Amino acid sequence: MGIDLLGLDEDALRLVLSHLNRADVHRLSWASYSLRVVLQPQVLKDVTLSSSFHQVVAFCGYMLNDAHEFLHFLHALRIRPLMEVPEQRARLTPEHSDEDLKRGTALFADLLQHIPTLHVLSLHHAEVWMHYEPRLVTSIASLPQLQELELTDMGPQVADTLRALCSAPTKLTLAKPAQGVQSMPHTWRMDPTGLSLPSVRVLVAKVRFLPGAPDLARIFPNVREVDFGDGPDTYFPVPIIVGGQTQGAERVRVVRWPSVEVVHGTGTGLRN
Repeated sequence: MGIDLLGLDEDALRLVLSHLNRADVHRLSWASYSLRVVLQPQVLKDVTLSSSFHQVVAFCGYMLNDAHEFLHFLHALRIRPLMEVPEQRARLTPEHSDEDLKRGTALFADLLQHIPTLHVLSLHHAEVWMHYEPRLVTSIASLPQLQELELTDMGPQVADTLRALCSAPTKLTLAKPAQGVQSMPHTWRMDPTGLSLPSVRVLVAKVRFLPGAPDLARIFPNVREVDFGDGPDTYFPVPIIVGGQTQGAERVRVVRWPSVEVVHGTGTGLRN
């Protein structure tokens, strides 16, 4: 005996559809307008865009122009397409012009300003996005309900974003771009001046140059878990404490970070 989904009341329909995975829910939502209205909150609760910059631009346009009434359902947004570094244009054939990228990143900044309910944001190549649209610094910093924030491709504008955060995220991920993807062409060390994020309990720090132990412990005083990643190149300066008063006193590296309970990292990374 078949089931007439459209004949069910809305509560029963939501219960039946709750057993589907996200991909099936998304496909089914286009079967009819009635199903789309019911399923849209489930489809938009957690969105990951990873295929192309064009996909991100199309999503932003759709949400702002055609699905504005569903914006408050969007709680998690992960943006993971490859962003082309501006300085690479001389030797690469660009898929998008600078003007295309500026218009697209501006549209993304507009979208963020319309989703104050966002709890999770992941933006890969954040410094590149902010190069094309500086408004993203304030758009991200102004989100009031962020609980998890991931930014890759560290640079000055990412640091400015962290300094201006209005939210109190409990998990923060700072990472270099994916292996094989060139970052913005600069060597940059995170400036700890003015940084203070006491709400963070889980810190994922997979960047090359971190502030030293005293600064990192001051910035994240309540962190319980730190993950330095599975690479060997994390550089996290730890002061050397000389014990005893004798000439041959032992020199020991010491991290004074009382709140930390768990540390993840490779042997080489932790040694460095």
